[in-house]
Amino acid sequence: MKKANILLTTLLYAFLTSCIVVDTLGLTDTYKGDVAKRKLIDAAMIGDSLTARAAFTAQKPFNFLELLQTLIHLLLT
Repeated sequence: MKKANILLTTLLYAFLTSCIVVDTLGLTDTYKGDVAKRKLIDAAMIGDSLTARAAFTAQKPFNFLELLQTLIHLLLT
């Protein structure tokens, strides 16, 4: 049982050490918290901008002449 505990502890230590070394050297595609937060905010702003642009382009553009005609029609009737 003691040998199993030593083996398990050694494997766990080796696993943790390799993860720390890989993260420290930057060999993974992970970001620190503030960088990840900034990337998420930027992506959300881009998505919001694209959604708003699509919504506003789908709408008919404002036509001042139509507004005047409608007002005149309402005033005369």
